[in-house]
Amino acid sequence: MFLTQRGLRLLVKLLYAADHVPMDELKNELGVSARTIYYELKRVNDWLAFHQFDCVRHVRGSGFYIISEQQNRIKEMLPQLGDSEYGYTPLERRALDLLFILSQPAPVFVEDLIDLTDVSRNTVLEDIRLLKSELAKQGLTLDFKLSAGYFVAGVETAIRHEIHQWLNRIERLAEVNKLPIEIGQAYFPLSVACLKELLHTCETELHIEFADHTLESFSMELCFYFNRIQRGKYVNVTTEEMRTLQETDEFTAALRFMTRASKEAGISIPDEEAYFLSTLFLSAKRQKQAEAKQSQEHCLIRSIARNMIFEFERYACIVFQDRDKLEANLVVHLKPAYYRMKYHVDAVNELADSVKQAHPEVYEITKKVVHHLEKAACAPASENEIAFLAMHFGGWMKREGLQPVSRCSVLIVCAEGVGTSAIVKQQLIDLLGYVNVAGILTKREYGKLDSVAVDFVVATTPVEPKGKPVHVVHPIFSNHDKKTLLKYGEASNGHQEHITLAKVVAAVRKHATVYNEQALLSELKTILQAPHRQWKEEWKPVLNELLTEKTIFLHQTAQDWKEAIRKAAAPLLADGAIEARYVDAMIQSVEDNGPYIVITPGVAIPHSRPEAGVNRLGMSLATFKEGVRFSNKDTKPVKIVIVLAAIDSVTHLRALSQLTSLLGEPGAIDRLAEMTSTKEVVSLIQQFSTI
Repeated sequence: MFLTQRGLRLLVKLLYAADHVPMDELKNELGVSARTIYYELKRVNDWLAFHQFDCVRHVRGSGFYIISEQQNRIKEMLPQLGDSEYGYTPLERRALDLLFILSQPAPVFVEDLIDLTDVSRNTVLEDIRLLKSELAKQGLTLDFKLSAGYFVAGVETAIRHEIHQWLNRIERLAEVNKLPIEIGQAYFPLSVACLKELLHTCETELHIEFADHTLESFSMELCFYFNRIQRGKYVNVTTEEMRTLQETDEFTAALRFMTRASKEAGISIPDEEAYFLSTLFLSAKRQKQAEAKQSQEHCLIRSIARNMIFEFERYACIVFQDRDKLEANLVVHLKPAYYRMKYHVDAVNELADSVKQAHPEVYEITKKVVHHLEKAACAPASENEIAFLAMHFGGWMKREGLQPVSRCSVLIVCAEGVGTSAIVKQQLIDLLGYVNVAGILTKREYGKLDSVAVDFVVATTPVEPKGKPVHVVHPIFSNHDKKTLLKYGEASNGHQEHITLAKVVAAVRKHATVYNEQALLSELKTILQAPHRQWKEEWKPVLNELLTEKTIFLHQTAQDWKEAIRKAAAPLLADGAIEARYVDAMIQSVEDNGPYIVITPGVAIPHSRPEAGVNRLGMSLATFKEGVRFSNKDTKPVKIVIVLAAIDSVTHLRALSQLTSLLGEPGAIDRLAEMTSTKEVVSLIQQFSTI
């Protein structure tokens, strides 16, 4: 009985789901139509029936599921699925072809690749053609000689980076034991288990803990690297890089690692390999970080974090209250990102597209501020790196003023690192409000527990329940994730709420006579119960919904910048969107922090915190014929003042992004400053107000 790769992914998704899985979620997960899902479900059901399991069930309005009584037995069968039951995708075939060619001591021919991937000769040749094109982009060539078979030529460091990339693309195969035996450990001088133990020793020496996902993939990568070393394929490191790396603790740990590995494998390892390994240690994602030393490198990265935060606040028109804590957390992420960029180790981020789709404004602002990191690393940031940073900023943007009251308790299990853990935690608090996060564990730490004393567990990777429900979620919560967690959070809250009210009534009985306990219980519930939080799509208005003819004043005059702010804010004040104290707060902010609100020559966007007097979201625009100076350093007087009254750190971002696009058009600022008709201004704004 045959299961395709897509069918196996579908089966695994249903087995590890915390609840019914709706059709839309399956379509998004697999990237196919509903018709294809039904086709794959039929094959999955045939496979289940063949092995005497019940078929996948469906509940209208909820989704698909596999009965819980059979889930564990089916999971036990997954690793034993034969190779004939798994059909590789084109991407997986190319990855397997490349890794096979790079790791085999004997010549590799077309016939070997046919046996490896179980496809026709023409399909293998097409895969090779595509692989040649992809490797050429990295400066590598895939050649063929009758005496040597297929081989990859190029700089060894670039070949190692390709091993890293292609292994990450097929990590799902390793998770369900679908790597072919030919890619197994037969040609590796050290096993995955042995290398993992050596990495554990390094974690202890460095006082760190690699992210679970990093540890697993790192161990497999090192198998391939040692295979290359055994066959005399060594990396080259420049003298300057050596000098820089020698000053790091990671280099010392890498030297010890190589000494132990050399002894275990019985092979000689050049010193350059320790330098290369230290770059991997430095660029690896970490779950726990050693206490930072005040080194030159640490000061540089802290400076990068500080500058990025300041500029992000400026572009987003927000002020982070807990800036020091944000800076400390950002430094933890920036250190490996800095080394990944510096040593050209590509970041693998499956969430990049989700981040860009779910938080486009945050992503675009992050893209603008990442130049501080790029300048220090002397390398451009990839979309994956920018998405990681956007996740950090996005996770902190809703922290302002949150004081959640503990109701239900939850444990977070995250394998992707400390930054992602913080984002998952913040999303939970934002979504449920009344939730006590009892702890954040790695998958390894969770696996050592016998039971958990919480209401439920939220995990970003499949884990076994330990007496409490487990909800497996995407690190950036999907709509289905949010609805599931809200539903469960409400159930948990209700239970604790009943206990709390009962205790209050019991205390009242001790000191007073209760004539109508039911009425007392009802009234106490009304008083104590917090407002019910329903999840809904975030409302983010477009630019022309905020800047209208009523909020645009042209060709004003002002004696100084303070008067300019007051005149620009007048429409919002008259409309009740802001209070007078908000105008004072904007002026005070400039006096305290300098003219940071001048975002580009000729344009200022004064703003302050929502609690300083904002009643509802608003924006107003005023132009000044003569212009005003916000400091003596201004080379160009400000002629356009746009007041922003934000209700939080997120809702205004779409309109602000559109405003930035408008102001970025060549000549737009001068043209806007000279316009004499509000209708003309509104017409221009309309062009940039797409939904």
